[in-house]
Amino acid sequence: MKRDVVLILLALTIATFMAVRLFSPEETVERKSIESKSIETEDSQIEEKLEGQKRQLETIEKNAARKRQEISQYYNRRHAEIRSDAAGASMSAKAEDRTAWANFQEKLNNTTSFTESISTTTGYIAPSGNFSASGSHVERTDTYVRGNPSQEYAVKRRQTAEVRNGTLTSCELDLVQLQRQTQYELDQVDKWEKRMKSHVSSAISSIIAKPKSETLGLIKGIVSSEDGYGAMIGIEFVREGDTIGDITIIKIDKDKVEFEKNGKRWTQGLNEPPGPQWQ
Repeated sequence: MKRDVVLILLALTIATFMAVRLFSPEETVERKSIESKSIETEDSQIEEKLEGQKRQLETIEKNAARKRQEISQYYNRRHAEIRSDAAGASMSAKAEDRTAWANFQEKLNNTTSFTESISTTTGYIAPSGNFSASGSHVERTDTYVRGNPSQEYAVKRRQTAEVRNGTLTSCELDLVQLQRQTQYELDQVDKWEKRMKSHVSSAISSIIAKPKSETLGLIKGIVSSEDGYGAMIGIEFVREGDTIGDITIIKIDKDKVEFEKNGKRWTQGLNEPPGPQWQ
């Protein structure tokens, strides 16, 4: 009977000790402190990641706007150049026409000769009473003695018109091609901007949707007490000898923890990304 009482008292003593060991005020404060710091750290990291993605969006928009401006400037410059070429072709054709006309007049005077013939008719009254009159007139005949200025002038005007029309047609085709190329490049910029923003939006959604403390095996904090070091790993506060799943905590130092799983040991630092052993 006395033995049973002793055993009961011993069991109660051990239970009381374990309750104090597991739920001591100091350890509870330490755990809460680590959890609080861990949450603050995670919030800060999330905020930093979101700010980084926001800056990425701003960079994408700036690059897209700069590219659109470059395309627009090139289009305006080429458009002005093509219009200038067309206007120059028209002015050059008019100048050549004036020159051809002046040359034609000069050659006309220097390369023609003329002959004149005079005929005379005398009038009288015949015995029958009929009246017949006579007079004179001059006939002029122009003859080209060197070349044919009229034909040369016609050929020159035709050649000038062909050159002018060819240049104008080429300019119109260049304008059409320029417009198409510009629109194509603007569309490519729009697609690029949309694609890049979509990637950033997905990253932001992933950051926001990611639950806190979800990283299994992440050492979020290490504290020292009279009983040695304790560590906050994921959402669990552990000491040497404790287990998380099938992983045993072998040793806790001030900045790292040694683990064992299936007879294999490894060391992991504070806030170091967990290795494949946690999978």
